[in-house]
Amino acid sequence: MIVTIDSDFGLLVFKRHEPHTGIVRLPDLPSAQRIRLMDQLILRYATELAEGAILTLSADPVRISRPTSIID
Repeated sequence: MIVTIDSDFGLLVFKRHEPHTGIVRLPDLPSAQRIRLMDQLILRYATELAEGAILTLSADPVRISRPTSIID
């Protein structure tokens, strides 16, 4: 699993179809809040991450991008 604030990982993974165990994006959040949220995200979205989803957490609710929703 990749944890990042950058959106480029998702583009690279979906364009190259590289296998992975999910990507968690935590942009626009203070580092202390990112650390607290990781345990919750992994537990709550384990299935989606295992299926290769990208989770993006910001001021809005968690956005889940699945590989099938990305068009080449």
